[in-house]
This record gives sequence, structure tokens and C-alpha cells, in this order.
Amino acid sequence: MMFEERYRRAYDSIKPSQELVCEVIRRAEEAKSLQGADRKSTMWETGRKRAMWAAGVLMAVLCCMVSVLPVCAAKIPAFYRVIEYLSPALADSLIPIEKSSSDQGITMEVEAVNIEGNEARIIVSVRDEEGSNLDRIHGPVDLFDSYDLSSFGSEQIVGGCSFLNYDEETGRASFEVTVLSSGRYQSDKFRFRVREILCDGSEETREIDLAALGSQADMRCVSLNGMGGIVERDDLPDSLKAISEIEDDPKQQWDVLDLMQVEDCAENDFTVTGAAYTDGALRLQICMGNVRHADRHVQPFLVDAAGEEQSCAFSVSWYEETDGQSYQFYEYYFIGEPEEIENSSVYGIFYDSGESVEGNWEVTFRVR
Repeated sequence: MMFEERYRRAYDSIKPSQELVCEVIRRAEEAKSLQGADRKSTMWETGRKRAMWAAGVLMAVLCCMVSVLPVCAAKIPAFYRVIEYLSPALADSLIPIEKSSSDQGITMEVEAVNIEGNEARIIVSVRDEEGSNLDRIHGPVDLFDSYDLSSFGSEQIVGGCSFLNYDEETGRASFEVTVLSSGRYQSDKFRFRVREILCDGSEETREIDLAALGSQADMRCVSLNGMGGIVERDDLPDSLKAISEIEDDPKQQWDVLDLMQVEDCAENDFTVTGAAYTDGALRLQICMGNVRHADRHVQPFLVDAAGEEQSCAFSVSWYEETDGQSYQFYEYYFIGEPEEIENSSVYGIFYDSGESVEGNWEVTFRVR
């Protein structure tokens, strides 16, 4: 890690005292109030002088606080607004504009920004760093929910990020970041950070063998972390519904197929653990392996004798532990009569995020 980066991270960990912050903000608000009053009438020369005096005192205080100004400005939105009100140039010197950031052979850049009301839309791209021979960005990539966007003038913001495209000619993968503020943005300066990029994503269609399909299977009860589908849970056969003893328990208990031990599943790949027809549905179970630094999922389809396809009606997911690692499982349900299932086949589209690259990418930019 470069000295400059180590210094910046150490500097960011410093926090100013609350008393110091309150005093500076109080003085700035007093100066602004007096300046506003002075603009209403030129008769109040004394008010004008007091406003100028207060602003001068405040700037002197700020100069004396030079060692903690960057920390205050970066960590406290109200403090930053004071600095920017008094001197936009000083605000930019404390938190400089940096539209490009490189780490681990990857460069992230701000491409375009648009703000309307309390909604901000930012286009960012990632590409191989100039001179790097790692060749990490050569297709779709994923930021793996490791990103965050902060505004130096807004107290609270929420949002999301979605992949747009990969341009083979420029070697850039682009994302759109959409952010909503709790109110209108108080400042036009933002910081976007990314901590992990998933490269080499792949998509593969595979046939899923149902040769060993039976109507009897052992079951085990697990605590779910997710469920959903194209049918409502109440429309499932009774035997497929949750059996939690606590109503509205976020960790619903569910009976799933007991076909393979977690330690027999692949850590970094898919494992089709098996399938069975029970309780009016074909159950298909797949382990996604360890997904702490990966994103793997499957979209399965049932194809009947006439060639008609159907998506699974419902699915549940849960985690199991082995050797200190957490593996993710999914069980998919296709509702139908036994004869319909017997003459059908199943295939799945397997999505794998590929290599995980952890780093520190951070850009700071203005939108006006």
C-alpha cells in the first residue's frame, strides 16, 4: 500500500470533538444571520461590520483548526456546509475532487452525473488500469453490494446500483448508481466507494439429470433466509408450507430434502444434491457453495413431453456450516401431477460471478 494511501486512511480515523464542531457551526450561523440582516437594509452599518467581524473570527478559528478541518468536513455534513458556505475553494482543498481511482489493476471512473430534486443518477465505469497486464475487466462484472455513496451535505441517503453494459471496444464495464436523499441535496459533492469487484462472470445452460428421481426421501428442518416464487405461499400444497411455531418469525422453519451432507458439496462451484417428487411437487435441491465472495444462482426450468417450459413455482434458501464456512442451498418446487413430472426434463441456467477482487476504489466529484 502506498504511503499516501496509508496516511489518508489513518487521517480519516481521526474524529473532532463535538464541542469544537458546535462552536464553529454556531459562529457560522451567526455570521450568516447577520449578513442576511445587513442585506435587507443599508442603514444598519453596525450590523454589516458585526457580520464581517464574525465571519473574520470564524475564518481565523478555522485556520487554527487546520489539522482537523479535513476530518470535520469529511465526517460531518453540517460542518461541511459551513465550510462550503464560507469558501467553496477551501471546501475543495479539504476534500479534493478525484474522479478516478485505481487499485488492484482496476481503474474506476465517474462518467456522468444527473440530479433531479432528491434523486441522483451516476454512471461509473471500471476498466483495466493503464499499463496493467492482469486483464481482469473483459466482460460483465458485479460490485457485489460492496459500494456506498455519501453526500457531504445530506444527512441520509439510500440507493442501489445496477450493471449497464460492457463495451469491448473501450474495455469498460458501466454501472448506474441511483440514490435518493432524505431531502434535497444540501451539497453538490459526493463520494462513491467500492470495496469488492466480481470479475469473469459466466452463464451456462446445463441439463439436470432426473434419472434417480424417486417419490421417497428423508427430510430435515432448516431455518430459511429467503423464499419466493410466481405463486403465493398460501397456494402451495399444505405439506410445503412453513412449520414455524412463531407467527411472522423472520427465520421461518421449513422441511427440505435430506439428500447430501454439506461437507460433500463443492466449495467454489454448484452441486446438484438431488431431486424427489413428494407432496404434489417436484423438489430440486442445489448447493451454491461458499458465496461469501461470490454470487451464484440458478434459474431452473421444467420441460414437459410437448416441449412446453415452466419456471419453478416457488423456492426457499438457507445456509449450512462446514469447517467454519457457510454454504448456501436452494430448493425449487415445480407443482404438477406425477405423470406430468415423470415425462418431463429439467435444465437450468447457471450464473457464476467468477473471481473476487478486493480493493479500495474511491471517487469524489461535483454534480454542478
